[in-house]
Amino acid sequence: METEFEARFLNIDTHSIRDNLAAQGGVCVMPRTLMRRIVFKNKDIAERGGWLRLRDEGRRITMTRRITGKSGSSAR
Repeated sequence: METEFEARFLNIDTHSIRDNLAAQGGVCVMPRTLMRRIVFKNKDIAERGGWLRLRDEGRRITMTRRITGKSGSSAR
């Protein structure tokens, strides 16, 4: 399974960041996309330290089950 990274940054100058990344050899692998997500929690899942996420990525819709252990790792 591929490693997935997510990050959120607020109040940024996207043009400046894109220019900076391109100058350092960065390449856009996915265009800017509005991703809608809904997180579902219930008692059973919460007791195990997890949640379900439904995410609409524009081209596809995924449902992910996350269970976080003491180490912070998760299962998908």
